[in-house]
Amino acid sequence: MNYEATAILTNYSRPDNIERIISCLRSQTASVEIIMINNSNVKNTYDVDLQIDASKNLMCFPRWFACNYASSPYVFTLDDDLMFSDNDVIADCIRYSKENRCAVGGFGVALNGFDYWRSCHVMANAKTSFEVNIIKGRFLFTPKDFLKNVPLIAPDSISHEAPRFEDDIFISSYINKKIIPSFLANRLIELPEGEFSLWRQRDHRESRSIAAKKYFNKNESN
Repeated sequence: MNYEATAILTNYSRPDNIERIISCLRSQTASVEIIMINNSNVKNTYDVDLQIDASKNLMCFPRWFACNYASSPYVFTLDDDLMFSDNDVIADCIRYSKENRCAVGGFGVALNGFDYWRSCHVMANAKTSFEVNIIKGRFLFTPKDFLKNVPLIAPDSISHEAPRFEDDIFISSYINKKIIPSFLANRLIELPEGEFSLWRQRDHRESRSIAAKKYFNKNESN
């Protein structure tokens, strides 16, 4: 089958959400291949095209390695606490990305210098589209060929300074044009996040700040 886009999912502690997300992806009008990194100790088998069971929680970065297995020209990440409100979201993302030669997403940051938390944090709204520096990994849709120059090195080799590796900031620093488009307004549904979420961790703010300064300062100076 010739898929139009590939979803890269990660599963850790929200199996009920994963089932709903997979059903949503299978209902899209654009054909979606599904690849899942299963970080959970519970090795359930899901209705996906490729499931990779990890022996420990590898966090989020392996999803970008998984993009190498995508058979489609577009790839996207989708967190396990987010799904779509209708069946045309991915078809619209393909159209918009093709017309504007850009990556798109639902949430982003337009950096003010390299200060992550004092920058403009935006989410899709119906009034306007925003060009941003960072698309948050909750939903990041991109042409696969935008990733060809990304050095997929093990996180520990990339950042010893940051408390945690922020893969979406790292990936965004290698994509030139990133837009939070108005057509995504009210089309992303929040699902229960349960007891585990990265933003609640004590090092979250520090980690995001360090990553933005490190990766964007590096690429601006190249």
